[in-house]
Amino acid sequence: MFYISLKARAKINFCLDIIGVRADGYHLIESVMQSIELHDTVKVRKLKENKISVICSDKSINETDNIAYKAAKCFFESTGILGGTQIKIKKRIPSQAGLGGGSADGAAVLVALNKLFKVGLSEEALCKIGEKIGADVPFCIVGGTQLVRGIGEQLTALDDCPKCHLVIAKGRECVSTKEAYSRFDSAQNIPTVYLNKVIEALSAGNFEALKGKLINVFEKTSKIPEVEHIITTLKEFGAIDAAMTGSGSAVFSIFSDKKKAKKAARALSQKGFYAKLTSVSPLGISIF
Repeated sequence: MFYISLKARAKINFCLDIIGVRADGYHLIESVMQSIELHDTVKVRKLKENKISVICSDKSINETDNIAYKAAKCFFESTGILGGTQIKIKKRIPSQAGLGGGSADGAAVLVALNKLFKVGLSEEALCKIGEKIGADVPFCIVGGTQLVRGIGEQLTALDDCPKCHLVIAKGRECVSTKEAYSRFDSAQNIPTVYLNKVIEALSAGNFEALKGKLINVFEKTSKIPEVEHIITTLKEFGAIDAAMTGSGSAVFSIFSDKKKAKKAARALSQKGFYAKLTSVSPLGISIF
């Protein structure tokens, strides 16, 4: 086996709260995260020579300053393996959107290299390496429906989210994670996050019970006009609810009617927004 092709799936946050700050400055979160079918395609090739090469369809992504490159570098350093890899990424997940696209690519690289070099690391061991690369990488390795705590490294598996229709939409404005946390730190009147009620509703497949519960503290503290406009539009087209995911600026929405979801995505696309119809997935990474 000389190469592996993988689907690296995006994630959404059904809810997201920040509950504290560690002594080292890292924020502590509580979130219900979900893998979705929107994905990048990552092809990882085994090389004999000791080098790492990343080729991405998005030319704005630097060849060495990206999570996929850092994941490969960290894998080789952590395992002591002498070798290299060529990584080809076809981007479909928007960048700086809160969808975990870079983290998903990094997770895919770790999974692929573990198989290509026949190291046999457990999922837990891969997550430990992933922690060093990015907060969302452990979740992207495990995938599915998870309660995520700490700085993203504490994962508790939840009941798989039942199938539903999702519309992912994004405006032109991007938000850096650093900037989002800075805005949160200076904000007042932080909304209450109903974590347990979200978990109960998802477990029961009662999406209607999520109405008013898809709360992301970043959405409330960042106050991005495009986000508010997209959410309003999605609700007008029949979304049960809609909210920003991660640190933004992408929005996800839940529909019970696929036709309404398609109409909403089409309407937003016609306005010049990125908009895609997708669904939940029980997997973060899969080999094909």
